[in-house]
Amino acid sequence: MRIFYLLFITGALFSNATQSQEVYHTTTSASTATIPSAIALQESEHESEKDMFRLTLSMGHAHIRKTIQHHHGSDISSAAWALDADYWISNHLALGIHNDIILENFIIEEHLGNNEYALLEREYPIAVVAVILYKPWHHLSILAGAGTEFSREKNLMVFRSGLEYGWKLPHTWELGMSTNYDIKRSHDTWMLGFGVSKFIGGHQ
Repeated sequence: MRIFYLLFITGALFSNATQSQEVYHTTTSASTATIPSAIALQESEHESEKDMFRLTLSMGHAHIRKTIQHHHGSDISSAAWALDADYWISNHLALGIHNDIILENFIIEEHLGNNEYALLEREYPIAVVAVILYKPWHHLSILAGAGTEFSREKNLMVFRSGLEYGWKLPHTWELGMSTNYDIKRSHDTWMLGFGVSKFIGGHQ
């Protein structure tokens, strides 16, 4: 009888141990299976801007250097509007066309070479600049590019560098601020702007 009880107890213990091991393996497998899913979800959220277009409307303040006002050299400030379109190749890299208009008429002194200068009027100049943007961090983007500033009297080449900082909003909207510095043959301009962006397309 004792041998029977001993065999019964041994069998029960073995059965419990086997069931515990199966539960452990099942739990471990389920936990392991959720890890790739979580990683994939994080990567999907991280790459949410890939293949998306971003349209941005901004209002800003332009500071124009080396203008001629009342026959004296001076710097002036003016209101400005900007309309930008960017295509995000990846979560960190984008190509764009940035357009802005300065709501001011002013005169600059253009250097012609050999110590020769000429007065050049700028009437509501419009800049169209092709840029490349790089986003090293989640909110901050660095941009650089070149284009043309159009005005009735003469068009000028523009080299631009700048920074953008954005805050994500629901439904693929974004609030942002930007600062750009434009180098031109005759004068420089820097602009501070605040705008709203809308992301379109991509894998949402």
